[in-house]
Amino acid sequence: MNSFIGARGRTDTKGPPSQQDEGATMRNLRLSGSIGILILMLATIANSQPSGAKVIRIDIPFAFALGDTNFKSGYCEVSVAWQGVIWLRGPDSQVKAINSQPVNSGKPAESTKLVFRRFGDRYFLSEVWVQGDGAGRKLRPTRQQEIISRGKTETVEVLARK
Repeated sequence: MNSFIGARGRTDTKGPPSQQDEGATMRNLRLSGSIGILILMLATIANSQPSGAKVIRIDIPFAFALGDTNFKSGYCEVSVAWQGVIWLRGPDSQVKAINSQPVNSGKPAESTKLVFRRFGDRYFLSEVWVQGDGAGRKLRPTRQQEIISRGKTETVEVLARK
């Protein structure tokens, strides 16, 4: 064990002050690096939602799932961002981003709406349509949905207010 006898005769087992300073400097560098990475990640997420993306504000009258995340009923904000990533902010500010695929209807959508698949008393977001767009966005069903959907299913549409 390394011991250092300080100026007043006390034994300091942490080593000379130069070693203590070096350890603190390394901790500060690691902390600074971690904060820098976090800021870079947040900037990347913010930039993946282009300012030109249409934000849909819609009141969902039932609890539902998006991917593996459950949301309460209430007002939500949905946007389709860069490369078809769907962002959803729930009533309690819970946020989820999920990839989607284009789905073509052959004509422009008549209304802005979210399409849900209903299995018993459970709802899963399956499509997003924006009025005037010729293509909507379709979400890939989760494994849970595939298992549940072996029974009777129903399509439920929720329209956005104008």
